[in-house]
Amino acid sequence: MLFSGLPLLLVATAAVMSGGYLGATSLTEAASEAPPLRQLPSGALLVAYAPQCNTSVIVDAARRGVNVIIWFSINLEVQADGKPVITNGPNPACVAETAAELRRMGLETTHMISIGGWDAPHPNTTLDGREWWLYWKEWNRGLAKPELGFYGYAGIDWDLEGNDAMASPWNHFTVECMEVCLVVADGNTGVVYSSPALPLIPHENNPCDSLRSQI
Repeated sequence: MLFSGLPLLLVATAAVMSGGYLGATSLTEAASEAPPLRQLPSGALLVAYAPQCNTSVIVDAARRGVNVIIWFSINLEVQADGKPVITNGPNPACVAETAAELRRMGLETTHMISIGGWDAPHPNTTLDGREWWLYWKEWNRGLAKPELGFYGYAGIDWDLEGNDAMASPWNHFTVECMEVCLVVADGNTGVVYSSPALPLIPHENNPCDSLRSQI
């Protein structure tokens, strides 16, 4: 993973949600169509994390082969009044504009959003996995910009990690937290990928090197 100093995983640890949008052949078509089912690109997947919304950097990485972009990152939290809230994340307008630019250039890419990261809180377990999915789905719909052919993220990447503070509760993974990750989306189970030790593309040949340089 980029944030661990490793530039590129061949497969991401991710949950791909069903029921969404990948892309249309033109912006006009995208604005007039009902969003089809989201899916990952066909063939080999080259996955990179985008810690910042820098369109030129991301376009360069896509030209060099990256076809799944995982934007970094959001947290699933609960406010003092008990209401759920999604915090952090990239500028949604910039993400939509970047996705539109990639589409104009004919660069097929799927856009996902990461949850967590090092030093980030784990999902609040006041809500269960299905409740969080329904809330995330509504939040994701709010990011849509049909005029740009962007209908929100195609899915999520679970990136639950630890914390620099040894006493932090985020250094422990509870059963309740793991159960939140087993999301049931409108009766359809997300596809969960697990990536243990995987081969990495050498740094000098890495098409995501320009993304890595942002770290």
